[in-house]
Amino acid sequence: MSSTILVADDDDGYRFPIVSELEDEGFTVLEATNEEEVARHARFAQIWVIDVRLPSGANEGIRAVARLADDGIRCEYSVIFISVL
Repeated sequence: MSSTILVADDDDGYRFPIVSELEDEGFTVLEATNEEEVARHARFAQIWVIDVRLPSGANEGIRAVARLADDGIRCEYSVIFISVL
């Protein structure tokens, strides 16, 4: 059974290639484009790949992970933050 990975990025041009590559490698991928979607999907994924800057601006991705941690939701394997300036 493969791991489920959450990929969160509001820019389709960055999110789609990551999702496509991971699916080609056999992973189940959940997608999110904002903090609310991250919160909805995070508990179902063992690995999180999250853009630091989601649509509302700087550090929204980091805030999303911090809020999940405050609610007791933790990533099973790892959180990977990505950012393109």
